[in-house]
Amino acid sequence: MRYKGKIEKLDQIIVSDPIYGKDVDCRYERTNINGHNWNVNIEINDFSEKIDNIQLNGIEFFILLNNSNKPTYLNEDGSFRYQPDNKIKEIMIGMDTACIALGINNYANDIRDSKGDWQPDNSLNTLTDGIFGYVKEGTKDNTIDFIWISGYLDEDTGYSINEILDYICTQFEVKNLYREINNEKFPVIKDNLNDINYDI
Repeated sequence: MRYKGKIEKLDQIIVSDPIYGKDVDCRYERTNINGHNWNVNIEINDFSEKIDNIQLNGIEFFILLNNSNKPTYLNEDGSFRYQPDNKIKEIMIGMDTACIALGINNYANDIRDSKGDWQPDNSLNTLTDGIFGYVKEGTKDNTIDFIWISGYLDEDTGYSINEILDYICTQFEVKNLYREINNEKFPVIKDNLNDINYDI
């Protein structure tokens, strides 16, 4: 399922197990981004696949944040296209406390401030340590043009697609959210934390 929206202002971002400090390699943090009117693309779907005789069932999502003046495109399979003059940096996102937190601006401050808390309310419980996903950052002339994020949550976490989508949109301050179906736009109305309707 494809969702799109806008971020009016992007000053800073964190994607991390909230217990990690800024010097840990398997976390992502950027400050002083000075982004305005960035595009948000979210691809989120049920995931079911057998890998090495282990059946995985859960929810997989991909997020692409990009400067609206720098064309970047998220494909249905989570891959993306970008301008060839971008320099790409990839960061593996790890976990040691079976939770992950994502957020921008003041939500990033909240993640930073919750470092001493065990599985704080601003995080998603993953039920496992290890690798959560990846972040890929595209820069040109030391300016960030886009940020791509991947993640996976097992079905045993109990989260629904709507709950994960609501978390992402809240923590990333997404405005004017709509679902895109066959190139048609359907505005999303969020009545409460776990209830998302479509204005069709």
